[in-house]
Amino acid sequence: MLRALATGGAQVRRAVTAATETDTSRVAGAFRPRAVVVAGIGVSGVAGDVLCAIVGSTSSVLVTVHRDAGLPGWVGAADAVVGVSASGSSEETLSAVGEGIRRDAAVIGIGATDSPLAELCAIGRAPFLGWDPELSSRSSLWFLAASLLAVTRDCWGLHQVPDSDLMVAADRLDGVANQCRPGSEVFVNPAKSAALDLSGCVPVLVGTSPLAGVAAYRFASQLAVNAKWPSTWGVLPEAGRTMVGVLEGPFAARESHDIF
Repeated sequence: MLRALATGGAQVRRAVTAATETDTSRVAGAFRPRAVVVAGIGVSGVAGDVLCAIVGSTSSVLVTVHRDAGLPGWVGAADAVVGVSASGSSEETLSAVGEGIRRDAAVIGIGATDSPLAELCAIGRAPFLGWDPELSSRSSLWFLAASLLAVTRDCWGLHQVPDSDLMVAADRLDGVANQCRPGSEVFVNPAKSAALDLSGCVPVLVGTSPLAGVAAYRFASQLAVNAKWPSTWGVLPEAGRTMVGVLEGPFAARESHDIF
């Protein structure tokens, strides 16, 4: 898993290349959707959360993440559906993309090449951003999120994050991977330091903005899936009202004066 996570920078660069090489003219141009529905589950849904956080609530285009089979009843020909699946075989995503094609929505697929999702997009004449999944689905967030950002920017102008910013993010991911490499000492490795700090406690992860909230949720998910470790997460200001009890409850930290 550590080796897979170290490819984050390479995933971003690959995503930018895939978005550049994919012909999206059929769904781009003068067409500006009423809403963009990102259909994905698991890490693919988190990629949609990243897009929602970056676009924000001020956009004239509604951006929402759908984590279930089919589509909401209001989705139609005036909307766009982006099916995201790292494996290209998630049943929920396939169902949503198939329904989007049936309703004549603008459809784009992102996921593994030579997968059921790629075949479905080919049948529906929908653009598809593919990659060869050398990694597990849970470690492919950076490719999925960067692809989603690039294609929604180029097709519909949902945000103004340029490729240069994505490349800066890729360089920083490379730097973090080097800093957190398994062979580095604890005092210079923030990942090892965090692991020691979290040992023996239930982490409370709070985001101070919508994007930080996505990071908190992703952190909690990774703790559960990879480390089998429980945690709780939230986003301010709501978390300030609902999670304060966790800090004062029976699992709250207690200072002990017993030297043993």
